Amino acid sequence: MTTLAIETFDGLDQQDAYRKGRDYNQVLAEQRAEAALGWSTQITSRIADPARRTVELTLSVAGARGGAVLGLVIEGTLKRPTNAALDTPIAFTPLGAGRYLAQVTLPAWGAGAWRSARAKAVRMPASPRTC
Repeated sequence: MTTLAIETFDGLDQQDAYRKGRDYNQVLAEQRAEAALGWSTQITSRIADPARRTVELTLSVAGARGGAVLGLVIEGTLKRPTNAALDTPIAFTPLGAGRYLAQVTLPAWGAGAWRSARAKAVRMPASPRTC
């Protein structure tokens, strides 16, 4: 068993681990830009349909002064820490009042837990509106 594991597992869960490590300064710059916005987020989840493994994620985005942030296009990934092949893309739909909803059908429940969703605004208006 040990021989098989050593010969078949290359130790990489991501195909582009080298590039991601090399580009880490870009990640840090994105984090600084995000922090400068002063936004706060909250995400909640609920099982919408256990038979179909459907989960609803609701993301609330508030501006620096507490008002709802409107007009965002938000995408992300629901990560499975032990198996990147099960990572699931998610897209959020605006509900209004700074709230965004994603319905996700999980590929497998399996043992263990899903890690938190990672989401980011992939498109923002030139001046995001806050209420």
